[in-house]
Amino acid sequence: MRTRAERNRGFESVKRNLFDAGVAVVNAAEAQEQLFDASVKALAEAVGIETEDSTKVLAGAIGVEAEDSREIESCTTSPSINSIVGKLMTQRQEAEAAGDFDSYIDAEQKLETLYELEVVRLEREARKLEAQIRIQNAQKQLTLLSQAPTPSSLKPEPEPAPASKTPEAWTESKLKEKFKTLEGVRKEFSVKAKSWKEAVDLANQRER
Repeated sequence: MRTRAERNRGFESVKRNLFDAGVAVVNAAEAQEQLFDASVKALAEAVGIETEDSTKVLAGAIGVEAEDSREIESCTTSPSINSIVGKLMTQRQEAEAAGDFDSYIDAEQKLETLYELEVVRLEREARKLEAQIRIQNAQKQLTLLSQAPTPSSLKPEPEPAPASKTPEAWTESKLKEKFKTLEGVRKEFSVKAKSWKEAVDLANQRER
């Protein structure tokens, strides 16, 4: 059983380490999100679509159709990534039909960039989830640690009851020393011993 001081040091160490780990992951996720916002905005501008708020662009990220429709409606003043993809695919088709190789390559490269940005988004979400899990684990561990019993809170275990002592066996010398005569032995143990040997046997039987 650890002392209270050792337990307190362990508590503070776990709290500090897990908190720092959680904060670090959250910060990394936020930094990744900022990078993603900036990249999408830059790409939208590159294809000639004006954006005022990169967070609205994120609301239309690939896969956004599975989210709340109100989030999609909020993108009406800014293009979603899906709209950018649609514009680039149209540009690529037109370039292919016209035999414009440079325009085709330009559109293809921008599409690849968009797919890379989607990977970045997924990595960002994974980092956020990792941060949440770390923080939840920290809370659970700290709760368990705070509930661990301390030496002062433990009740002392009851001492075992002393074992009953087995009476020592009578011997002829002990009987003679205590009762002096056979008559004294007979009265004490209510036996009809005719000799000291018999008195010893009968006395020991009575004691069992």
